[in-house]
Amino acid sequence: MLVLIRADASSTIGTGHVMRCLSLAELYKSLGADVRFICKDFTGNLITKLETLGYPVERLSISKTSSAQTGYSHWLGGTQEDDLKQTRQFIHSLSHKPDLLIVDHYSLNKDWETPISAHVEKIMVIDDLANRHHNCDILVDQSPMRGEADYQNLVKPKCQLLLGNYFSILNPSYLGYRQRASFKRQAYSSLKRLLLNFGGSDQDNLTLKSLQLLENSQLADVVILDVVVGAAYQQLDSLQLAAQLSRFQIEVNQAVKDMPQRQLAADLAIGAAGGSAWERCYLGLPTICYCMVENQRDNTAAMDAHAVAVVIPELTQQELDQALVKVDERYQNLSAAAQALIDGHGTERIAFASLTTSNNLGRAIYLQRAARGDAEQLFQWQSLPQTRQYANSPEAPLWQEHLSWFEQALDSSDEYIFLAKSGNVDLGSVRLTQQANKSMLISIYCAPAHYRQGNAYAMLRLIRMCFPTVKLEAQVKIENHASQKLFKKSGFQQIKPDYWVQEQR
Repeated sequence: MLVLIRADASSTIGTGHVMRCLSLAELYKSLGADVRFICKDFTGNLITKLETLGYPVERLSISKTSSAQTGYSHWLGGTQEDDLKQTRQFIHSLSHKPDLLIVDHYSLNKDWETPISAHVEKIMVIDDLANRHHNCDILVDQSPMRGEADYQNLVKPKCQLLLGNYFSILNPSYLGYRQRASFKRQAYSSLKRLLLNFGGSDQDNLTLKSLQLLENSQLADVVILDVVVGAAYQQLDSLQLAAQLSRFQIEVNQAVKDMPQRQLAADLAIGAAGGSAWERCYLGLPTICYCMVENQRDNTAAMDAHAVAVVIPELTQQELDQALVKVDERYQNLSAAAQALIDGHGTERIAFASLTTSNNLGRAIYLQRAARGDAEQLFQWQSLPQTRQYANSPEAPLWQEHLSWFEQALDSSDEYIFLAKSGNVDLGSVRLTQQANKSMLISIYCAPAHYRQGNAYAMLRLIRMCFPTVKLEAQVKIENHASQKLFKKSGFQQIKPDYWVQEQR
């Protein structure tokens, strides 16, 4: 699978677009994909970082001809036509047609996407703004309050919309820290360590302004201050000078590689409402949040509405002092609400949604990792007599038993529960449970309205696509002739009368 990613970073754009695409790239790479980036060679780009991580980067030149300076058009470093020409030339130089092109750029729209669509199998657009037309197969907008109505007239009818906090893009490096973070927040008694971070570029130097305001608080004598700035931050000298003169025990670092550990160690963060906001939510880290730029306004409103941060309208002494008091009063509620908002599986949901196959009716099917809102649907399916007929336990579960199991399974690193979907229609479910030998035991069933449509066979193909390096096992009762035929057709080997195995690809 060949995946191309068109995204830019610069001192003006910031680093968020490339960084969230990098999180997706890491997942696609783990699936065996060949992932390559296409980036403009701006000041403050992350091209060297990408290449160091092993991703080839096609550098696009900055055009002397500029678009009219409206909206975000100046972020492109030229016209869409010139960008399209260079991108198309690069695609033509490849040995085969790309399977997926991911576009994460506020300056690009359907005028760029339509002609490029003839040269790739599928286009995925990542957006936050819902302010322009797109010609894409999949559109991702991770803003928690985003709904289908926001894109109703902006995408083609068959575009697959992945909207809201279920699709928050999180770097895989965060996934091992959630439970530890939860225990730490529950044990909170007083503020001891504060993380100050305003994203990748911080053009307005809010980092320095915040530090100067904090100097006037009573925190300086008791709190350790961890200041982190991004790779595109241009005012490091003035910040380090202020740090030398600070009353705080302070540490200043740029472009760190251990952000999950720093967010885990912190009791509180002060920062912006960009992509790092969802990282903080995942780790239940209360935040004093300030809207840096217009494209963060929806995120800021969502954080306020879900009570996962204390949002301040202005970065002033009065607002900051009041916010510090509010955080201390609401600490546990803020932390719990933040962790409830982001479950950490959004990156998987996005990547797996792009991996599709067809059932006997020709419907495109994909897998979506289950979330807490799916508990009732799965309970109804599991309670059906036809589902229990060949289950290990013939009795249907009680609701509270099911809910307790389901919530534990969602947070377990040893369980994967998926819904098979075609558009917004749920076709069935497949579950993987990791065994002591690291293989995965697979359990599968279809929704009764979708029996005998080839959905179970499609689900098994998708599981292999999503987990190419995992040994799969299945326990199938001898009298379950349909499932015996299914696993044989899917390439499993029968090693016992009731046990089937498929080695990794």
